[in-house]
Amino acid sequence: MLAMLKACLVSLCGLLSLFIIHTLHTAFRKGIRQVPGPWLAKFTIFYRISLVSKGNGVQEYRRLHEKYGDIVRVGPYHVSVNDPQAIQQIYGISSKFRKSDFYSVSPPFYQGRPLDNMFTVRDFKQHRVLRSATSQVYSMTNLRNYEPHVDECTTLFIDLMRRKNQRPVDVVKYVHWFAFDVIASITFQKRLGFLDNEGDVLGMVSTRTFSAKYFAFIGQVPWLHRYLLGNRRMVMLMKKIFPNTPDPHGTLFATIEEQIDQYDREERQGRTDFLQQLRRKDDPDRANHKRDLMNHLSNNVLAGSDTTAIAIRAILYYLVKNSKTYATLQAEIDQADRKGKLSKLVTFEESQGMKYLQAVIKEAMRLHPSIAFPLERVVPPEGDTIGGYKLPHGTIVGVLPPLINRNRDIFGEDADSFRPERWLNTDPEQLKLMERFYTTFGHGARGCIGKNIAMLEISKFIPEVLRRFDLEWASPLDTMCDVASQVNSNADCRSKRASTGASAHEEEVVFQFYDMLTPPEVNDFMPLTPSSLSVETAACRRLQVTMLNDLLWDIYFSVFEMRYAIWLGDSCCPYLEMTPRPRVSIAKLVIEMDAHESTREAGSVHYRPGAPQTGSYGQHETPENNSLLNDALRHAIYAYSIRWLHIRGGYTDYDMTSSRDSSQREQEVRDYVWNRAKQAVLPALSRASYRSILALLLITIAEMPPDADNAGFAQLCNHAMFGHLNVLTSPIRWRVIQPLSNGSDFQSRSGGHPGLLKGHREEYSVQHQHNRDVIFWLCVVSGCSRALVQQLPAVIRPARSGDHKIWQFIRQRTVIFDQSFKSLQGSQLPLPQDVTEVVLQHATACKTMYLGIINQLCDAVFHHNPSSVKAAAQEVLDESRRFHQVFDHLLSMCSRDYTLLAVNSQLNYLLLLTHFHLGTLILADVVDTIEDIVPEELKEPSLSRLYACQAITNVLSLVLNCDRYSSGDDGDGPPGASASSKLLMDPAPDLMAEVAMRTCNAIFLMHNAGEIMPHAAQTMLSIVFNALDVLSQISSKAVFVLALARDLCATRGLRVIISGSSLRDIVTSRGGTTTDSVTTGRAQSWTPSATTRHADHSVDSLRKFLQLMQLQASLDPSQLETMIKQYEKKYMGEEYKHGVTDVQSVGLQDKAG
Repeated sequence: MLAMLKACLVSLCGLLSLFIIHTLHTAFRKGIRQVPGPWLAKFTIFYRISLVSKGNGVQEYRRLHEKYGDIVRVGPYHVSVNDPQAIQQIYGISSKFRKSDFYSVSPPFYQGRPLDNMFTVRDFKQHRVLRSATSQVYSMTNLRNYEPHVDECTTLFIDLMRRKNQRPVDVVKYVHWFAFDVIASITFQKRLGFLDNEGDVLGMVSTRTFSAKYFAFIGQVPWLHRYLLGNRRMVMLMKKIFPNTPDPHGTLFATIEEQIDQYDREERQGRTDFLQQLRRKDDPDRANHKRDLMNHLSNNVLAGSDTTAIAIRAILYYLVKNSKTYATLQAEIDQADRKGKLSKLVTFEESQGMKYLQAVIKEAMRLHPSIAFPLERVVPPEGDTIGGYKLPHGTIVGVLPPLINRNRDIFGEDADSFRPERWLNTDPEQLKLMERFYTTFGHGARGCIGKNIAMLEISKFIPEVLRRFDLEWASPLDTMCDVASQVNSNADCRSKRASTGASAHEEEVVFQFYDMLTPPEVNDFMPLTPSSLSVETAACRRLQVTMLNDLLWDIYFSVFEMRYAIWLGDSCCPYLEMTPRPRVSIAKLVIEMDAHESTREAGSVHYRPGAPQTGSYGQHETPENNSLLNDALRHAIYAYSIRWLHIRGGYTDYDMTSSRDSSQREQEVRDYVWNRAKQAVLPALSRASYRSILALLLITIAEMPPDADNAGFAQLCNHAMFGHLNVLTSPIRWRVIQPLSNGSDFQSRSGGHPGLLKGHREEYSVQHQHNRDVIFWLCVVSGCSRALVQQLPAVIRPARSGDHKIWQFIRQRTVIFDQSFKSLQGSQLPLPQDVTEVVLQHATACKTMYLGIINQLCDAVFHHNPSSVKAAAQEVLDESRRFHQVFDHLLSMCSRDYTLLAVNSQLNYLLLLTHFHLGTLILADVVDTIEDIVPEELKEPSLSRLYACQAITNVLSLVLNCDRYSSGDDGDGPPGASASSKLLMDPAPDLMAEVAMRTCNAIFLMHNAGEIMPHAAQTMLSIVFNALDVLSQISSKAVFVLALARDLCATRGLRVIISGSSLRDIVTSRGGTTTDSVTTGRAQSWTPSATTRHADHSVDSLRKFLQLMQLQASLDPSQLETMIKQYEKKYMGEEYKHGVTDVQSVGLQDKAG
């Protein structure tokens, strides 16, 4: 017995020794041992298996190539190649590299034997036979025969989307079903019924999912296949033990056999499918050829369903993600449609004429090819040299299409970016290079034979869908409701760790939230075809949750976009639920402003969600403000809708402890979303737009954490909202294309709603009007928040650009400009008109950059980043010095020659100086909060305020006097009251009113601090008041600022001289009285009394609110909170709170009436 054990031990030691010797020989054999790569990969295949299990193979391969070079060893026999020059050598038509055993796992079984198809066959001769037998049916000339099949399924898809009635649709599933039905119809002229039944017919998708997982793992150790699904006896045994064991291809083969038998019985004429072309009536050997026919038909369905669906989903994903590209493509399709170039259903030939469409398709498939695994080939017996390494026979090499398609040497430095223009605006030589190494469909003789059919389906489907629907991410409300039902089953058990209990730091909460929604690691790779319980669906749900905040969006785009499952065709790149909306009723709400007002006031424009903005408004709108207000409204929606998100952490046993932990975690998430919403909504406090009104209203009515500061912030938002309503006084009328809600039918009555505050001279109840407006916006919340988030423009703000490339360009031009115009310094001659225009144009560009840099400083202060604040403050100082050094003497000459300038130049001079010094006033307010970390030159904000106020009042005085002089004013009216006034020509009068408000505020601050004498304050205020008096003819904001400032003057005992009588009209119309205490000529000095309080949102209440609003929304939130507390203490007593309740109840009664 002992001898037997000894013999066994010796045998085991011998086998172990042989294994070690073989492993070492393989790891260090000649040729391949020089190839760099991970140390573990030299000895074991488990390294490649680990890439599959992680699910981020493409990223791992990319990291390896960045570390080791274009040739990397990833296994004992495997080498990954990322050298484009090796593609022709490995995959060319004359190449001797055959496919590896990796493909032996894929062939289906038919009649008890493996059925090698064109994808899996490794023998060159057999592949040529299979390809030649079907080359005609895949040819480009044969595509027209298949168009009716695509049209039929596209029509079915469109009808199905219309029946969804704008409900969110899981594009992953529906596009996959569409692709399956199309390829089945092309193959044997019968849809499989995925779209008809809206489900997985006969479990084909789930079995394909299982097949993909099996292919992914067993392909790394192909010799195991003969003991698993490659062994029919093992399969039969498994089915006996586990009846639900999937048969990946049995269902499909049964369906194809049924169609062949039906075709043989009926012999239909006029068919254009594969079966008709391959199954000839006069074939004398039909029975023997049936196996070949099954091979071709099954291969067409298996290879043409998943890959096409992946491509379509990638295109839709990149379009929805890149709104600019989406808009450009939509415009091309719409233009072709308007010109009559498109048929009832887009034909393939028509789609080829839309160049941008083809560029979008190619670019999306470049970034997201349907094949995301290495295309393995075996080095021939004589060996070969690749990338400078002499590789021995048997070495398995492979190129990964996603890596080649993102190669910067071929596709440019922005190869990772989605930019369809690279295929249209590239020189011919570069275009040829990109086409040559475009590996989405493979390369050489083994390239995808079904490329033409795939392009037929995609080229017809994409424009037809975009022609009839608008796609967008599913709304946050729908997403949250959906997530609430998915979290339990998809959450990771790692989330069971107890929460800290305290209010966690933002980043900590984010990662807790992220971990809680991470699937188990053992299944953390994405299947080829999603099913209702697949991990891919879990990943999509997880990534939908990231819509709760921008930070998780960043994680989503940076981490998951390229998260391919290395051996699988699809990726974890989430094609989130999208909402297809019929284009005939895109906007549930259409707001139309009065055409006359739109030509006079910046706030009066045609708001038409879903349509491009037109008119003079667009030229003043900035992307920065659009982004700020979009973020504000989006986060306000999140804060409002968080009440529907119930996170339970995915616990399997619901004991009391886990329940408490879950509640605590849920509260942390709610607190985090609320705090993010507070930060995002801050810009809406100072930007009067309809998105701001909606965002502030949502914050006001949202559920908030039990905190006095939160309540104060909500009340602050309420006051700011009514302030915006007063600012936006333009007449509005709207029509509802579809009812917003059951309670909003009153808006569809004849005559419609009279609109927001048409003017203070109208005879109607202001309180009643505001209540109607509140109800209106509540209806907007329930009916069309998505359209408002994406479409409505921002209020006009100082134009600024955040593009640092543009800043550098402007600075380079400034050096040239300074050298060219330095000779004019000290000249006593008037500036020529063309020189003046150039000076003002370039100074305006530098002013825009200066405002952008100030905005950058505000952002740094807002995010509490001291190092960034210091750097941004220094950049502001440098830019200010540069501006004054280059332009001060030139602008002084413009001031000297002002009366000689052309009208447009006079207006440009006015706007340049006032807007520049508006930035200086904003900067002074910022410096007040950060004096300890700014350069010494900026530590005297009072001097900056004084200089800016003097400059602004000097410019306004010059303009007002010149207007009076040029119009022949005799003193009977306000200066500049004529139509020729430059102030009346201002395209953004509300912005000029803000300049005046800032200037008044700075003067009041300096007067209170004793930095200027009362006489100086009165002189400057008189000039500003005269300018506001003129602006009040075209800007309601100027009316409001004038009324507010006049009360502040009265409380401070300042006597201001106003020329003209327009102010008396304004004061009287608001219910106040005038006091003519001092009169000089036709001028009058006044100290008006307080206004009559007519509602909680009256001018009197707003005056008190804005008096404290000395900070911009982008400043330190702690100061804002201090302001809130001060405001609560002084002005928000029990009387006000009851007043708000009364207003809301009155509004609800009005709605019911």
